[in-house]
Amino acid sequence: MPKKGVIAGLIAGFVMVCMGGQASAQLTVSSGSTSGVTCTSGVCTTTTAKATLNVTQLQNLLASTNVQLKPGSLSQDIIIAAQLFWASTHSLTLDGYRSVTINKSIQVTGNGSLTMTTNDGGTGGAITYDLKASVTFMSLSSGLTINGATFALKKDIASLASAIATSPSGNFALANDYNAKPDGTYTTNPIPTAFMGTFDGLNNTISNFKLDVSTGQKAGLFAELGFEGTIGHINLTKVNVNGSGRDMNDVGGLIAATDGGDVSYVSVSGKVSGTGPAGTGGVVGNNSATIDHARSSAKISGVLAGSLIGDNFALVTDSSASGSVKTIASTDTRDIGGLVGDNNGGTIQRSFAIGSVSGGKAISNAGGLVGENGGAIADCYATGTVDANQQITGGLTGSNFGTIDRSYSSGAVKGNNGTTLGGFIGWDFTQGLNGTLTFDYWDTTTSGVTNLSQGAGNPPNDKGITGLSDAALKSGLPSGFDKTVWAEDSKINGGLPYLIGNPPTK
Repeated sequence: MPKKGVIAGLIAGFVMVCMGGQASAQLTVSSGSTSGVTCTSGVCTTTTAKATLNVTQLQNLLASTNVQLKPGSLSQDIIIAAQLFWASTHSLTLDGYRSVTINKSIQVTGNGSLTMTTNDGGTGGAITYDLKASVTFMSLSSGLTINGATFALKKDIASLASAIATSPSGNFALANDYNAKPDGTYTTNPIPTAFMGTFDGLNNTISNFKLDVSTGQKAGLFAELGFEGTIGHINLTKVNVNGSGRDMNDVGGLIAATDGGDVSYVSVSGKVSGTGPAGTGGVVGNNSATIDHARSSAKISGVLAGSLIGDNFALVTDSSASGSVKTIASTDTRDIGGLVGDNNGGTIQRSFAIGSVSGGKAISNAGGLVGENGGAIADCYATGTVDANQQITGGLTGSNFGTIDRSYSSGAVKGNNGTTLGGFIGWDFTQGLNGTLTFDYWDTTTSGVTNLSQGAGNPPNDKGITGLSDAALKSGLPSGFDKTVWAEDSKINGGLPYLIGNPPTK
């Protein structure tokens, strides 16, 4: 089976796709006239660094023969910039010296095959998609090969679950969008087997997945992602996942729990709720995998909850959450955050949360990004309202036992007379000593926390946190923010600093 290299090759290139930019050396398939490309015996190579292959010419070639696009070191990358389809039995190979970028959809409408290869001579390449582009197959017997690994095509949840039950270390891909509404409500996890293979959604979407589990400890489309497992390029919309069992631990829209592995380029929107004492998250309930380029806009309710991840032990990079997060009343005291509920020794970097966070009397720690931080946070921000009503509340994190660097919060921070409340941190147990906090800021205008000594509710005057007015935050990058990581634009993120490699959705 392919190890992490299959999906690991999907991790780079996010700026190029989401910002609309392109590399300087590339072979582009578009509606323009062919230039700088020579096609001989079905093999198309480039003669200039920036070359164009007309999409109609390519489709005509595929009608009569197998075709390989091999830009080589001269052009390096392949860009699909026009919708591409063919109905013949012939195969198309996209052989990128470095990257393959799919900005317009590829449709294999016959029994043809598709091969995609990155880093064939180069390094740091990736297979990436525009947000609205995907690869689809009319026939499940068509061939799909990605970076040397052969994938079996599946059309729905039932066939995917059956295949994984038979081969939990296999390679599978979603052939088309799938509407799960006719499936009704699942009462057990549809994929209960610990998945240790590779699943590539080809940027297709599963919509209307509904799950209500009242027995067992996990609830999610995938119950568990194993150590060698990888999941990438899959979108879930209008999900409704509920884990209501007394022994319920982990609830996630996509994955209940991970035990290592990689999750990249995924998004979840809808509603996810859990009543158990452990993690509830839009994408993952309890995480120990590497998470890259993930997004959640799901409404989350749980005892230990975050819109992206409930309980995090590992690396989360270039991710975001926009769904509202709310606790379920419980005698247990737990943590809620806009992105992650409890960052339990993990690392979060270049990520943000913009959804509201609210909790009742049972909550211990509430933060715009993280409820409780026991790990490392760097180059992150939160803009949502935090209203936990009790205990410890902060604009970025409720309580802090770890490190936070080059980050800011701007959301309104609310509580009552019993709340330990800070503009940036509710309670900093490190007291800002030994460089645990560096170049951190909160918006004194929008947060409602105007007292410049209250960057942390406790202790006051915490070192490393600075209050700035909304105008000051928008007038230029704060001191310590790296200009290769951060930028400001009046038309992006309301004029507040944003992450260049992980921009907010317009």
